[in-house]
Amino acid sequence: MEFRLVNVSLELFACAMLLFLIIYESASEYRRTRTTRIFLLILYPHALLLIFDAISWAVAGTPGLFVCIIQWTSNFIVYSSGWLINIFLLMYVSASIPLAREAEQKIIKFCIVSTVLYFVILFVTQIHVPIFFFDDNNLFVIGPGYYIPVICVGGLLLAIIVFILYYREQLGRRKVLAFLLYPLIPIAVITVNIVFNLYVMVAHVVSALSLLNIFLNIQMQLEKKVREMEVELTESRISVMLSQIQPHFLYNSLSAIHRLCRGNAEAQKAVMTFSEYLRVNMDSLVQREPIPFMKELEHIQQYLWLEQLRFGQRLQVVYEINTSEFMLPVLTIQPIVENAVRYGITKKKSGGTVTIKTDECNDGFYITVADDGIGFDPQAPLPKERRHTGIANVREHLSAICGGVLTIDSIPGKGTIATIKIPKQPDILQKQIDYDVRRAAQE
Repeated sequence: MEFRLVNVSLELFACAMLLFLIIYESASEYRRTRTTRIFLLILYPHALLLIFDAISWAVAGTPGLFVCIIQWTSNFIVYSSGWLINIFLLMYVSASIPLAREAEQKIIKFCIVSTVLYFVILFVTQIHVPIFFFDDNNLFVIGPGYYIPVICVGGLLLAIIVFILYYREQLGRRKVLAFLLYPLIPIAVITVNIVFNLYVMVAHVVSALSLLNIFLNIQMQLEKKVREMEVELTESRISVMLSQIQPHFLYNSLSAIHRLCRGNAEAQKAVMTFSEYLRVNMDSLVQREPIPFMKELEHIQQYLWLEQLRFGQRLQVVYEINTSEFMLPVLTIQPIVENAVRYGITKKKSGGTVTIKTDECNDGFYITVADDGIGFDPQAPLPKERRHTGIANVREHLSAICGGVLTIDSIPGKGTIATIKIPKQPDILQKQIDYDVRRAAQE
């Protein structure tokens, strides 16, 4: 009696899990895709199988004609659902492969014909050579035809395994593993049950867990696709933005303004500095490779010179460049310097100083941007105007491109120190060497 309760509990738990997956997939925005629809077709009969198998275990051992009818119906549904699950699995695997239309039609025809034949065999066998029957206490008894549907389902599972292995390159390693686990694990569990004569039947539960594994694989694939779409969308937005900005028009306009400023050297320098600053910002939208530190420093110096025109003596700048022979992602330091000026120094009535310092250590290169402005509490949530200052992008680019790290320390009323660590990496160093060679050749 105890093992029956265990079986019922396990199967109801697995059924609840599948019902959750059905609800989630049905509500998903991807439910209209072919693969999602087929995956739902796998979930439906599997949930049905678990429910009726749990009912069969629950009423087993209870005498009576009504219970006998329930037992017969439940077990017939279990045998029917088991075939349908594997047919839909074959269709799902084929839908995951870019097959030719003719090959897809052959698979669909095979699924339809084999399903019709299986149900004919199931009915005929149960009538003439019973697959199962029940004793006076309505306990399940294996009939002489028990192995006929087992052989049919086993043959289908073998065909699915061969199909998966044949198309393993098109599916990819992760999908192959997820698909193979679904038929192989239940087969292993059933074998163990038969060999050791165990009463706890967990094959259907393990199959449900294998479906969960396939579901997780689907989610990972969708997340990957979403990330790829986001990258494509970002790049398309950049292209649109560049086309709308029309940088050549801006540069030509600035050149015209520069000519109008003849006789005012400082005004001419301001226009040309801003023009070059704008050009670097435009180029950075499509720049993917790391750049030399000195190129980034030139851009920062242009920005700070323009800000000093605006704020005068309130903004002081100190450079302590102890090393410069390294590469870093484009616009890594400039957003941090901009934050120091905008939210640190200029918020202070008396102004302050921004210090940019570089050092080299055994484990990498360090860039420090320090200011003696108003500072902030790192533990407190940032005000709304500071939530989109580019720091998150700097951290992401540092980590993705060169494995760098950005740390920020601040004390209210005293200032802020931002430290960037660029690890020493052979590929980054090689880019520096290639850049030096090209520069030397040009000179």
